Amino acid sequence: RGLASAQTKLGLIYAHDHMVPMDLATSVYWLQKAAAQGDTDGENSLALSYLEGRGVEQDYSQAIIWFRRAANGGSADAQTSLGVMYLEGLGVPRDYFTAMDWFFKAAAQGHANAEYNLGIMYAYGIGVARQDGKARRWLSRAAARRHRLAQHELEGLLQRRAEFRRRYPLPDLRRVKRNLYG
Repeated sequence: RGLASAQTKLGLIYAHDHMVPMDLATSVYWLQKAAAQGDTDGENSLALSYLEGRGVEQDYSQAIIWFRRAANGGSADAQTSLGVMYLEGLGVPRDYFTAMDWFFKAAAQGHANAEYNLGIMYAYGIGVARQDGKARRWLSRAAARRHRLAQHELEGLLQRRAEFRRRYPLPDLRRVKRNLYG
């Protein structure tokens, strides 16, 4: 049976050419053993193997199964990956609501990619009404975690906001009040 976390680490060693020659079939063997014991890192890594076709035939439905197991076990990485699968419609029908639900779960754990994905969905109105305030909030969180794409998107969002305010300045409320009430 073995220690699942050690099996996961051994699978990753074989997958990434660390200390031993890369052997993807052996990597998947160890990841399957770890995943069968409920190790969320093993489940997530096995899902990635199926997603990318590394050591196994590419199979989105198997990737979904293993991502879901790891996500339900609390893996923020798996929750984010599952959100992407739903966002892109890989192995499942495209479902923005479900994608956001998984991103929210991962973001609650401080996962920068999930925060970035939520920011993008709000910034561009993907599956939700476009909301710059929420986009800015999620992109700021991801950017604070040094997520480069979030930093870039946030900069662009702030520039668009500044340009909009320059083109369409808010009226001076004191002047409006004076004109209305004398």
